[in-house]
Amino acid sequence: MRVFLDENLSAHLIARLKASGHDAICAFDAGLCGKSDEGIREFFIREDRVLLTLDGDFADLRRYPVAGTPGVIWLKPVPPVTLANIEQQLAIAVDLLQDRDVHGLLVIVSNGRIRTRSGI
Repeated sequence: MRVFLDENLSAHLIARLKASGHDAICAFDAGLCGKSDEGIREFFIREDRVLLTLDGDFADLRRYPVAGTPGVIWLKPVPPVTLANIEQQLAIAVDLLQDRDVHGLLVIVSNGRIRTRSGI
C-alpha cells in the first residue's frame, strides 16, 4: 500500500510501515508541514496514497468525501493518547489491512477494532 502520514503522526512510524512492505512517506518529507487539510487532501489524492491520520476532520464525509480517493485511515486511539497507544493502533491497521483495498473508504481504527465507511 502507498501511504502518506499526516503531520500529526511521528515520522518514525514510517519504519514500521516500510518493514511491513508499504511505500510510506510523511508530511515532513513531502514539504507539507503546516499545510491546510485541503492541501493535504489534494496531495494524497494526486499522489495516489492512502492518508494515515489522527485528524478527525478527515472523518467528516460531508466535508471530505472519500469516494474517488485512495482512502483514509483514521487512527483514533483511546485516551490517554500516547505514542505507544498510537503505535498499537497502527499495528492493528497494518496487520488487518495488509492485503485489503481501501480505495474510496474511511477506515476507523479504534480500541482494537476496525470499522469502514464508504464515501459520499
